[in-house]
Amino acid sequence: MPGFIKHVAEGDFEAAYNVIAQSSALPAVCGRVCPQEHQCEGKCVCGIKGEAVGIGRLERFVADWYRNNVHTKPTAPA
Repeated sequence: MPGFIKHVAEGDFEAAYNVIAQSSALPAVCGRVCPQEHQCEGKCVCGIKGEAVGIGRLERFVADWYRNNVHTKPTAPA
C-alpha cells in the first residue's frame, strides 16, 4: 500500500493503478464493495494517532481514473 499511496500523492495515477493491479484483478470493484474499514483502514498505522488513510476511496478513484483516461475500449472489427 505505501507504494500505491506514494504514486497517488505524486499525481501519478497510472503508476498507482499498476501497483494495485498487481494484487487485484478488479480494483474498481474492490474499491467499492470490499470492507476497507475493517481490513485495510482498520490496520492502518495512521489511524492510531489520527484518521486512517481512505484506501478504498483512493483505490476507487484510481481505478475510475484509469478507466476514463488510459484504458481503451475495444472496437468492433471492420
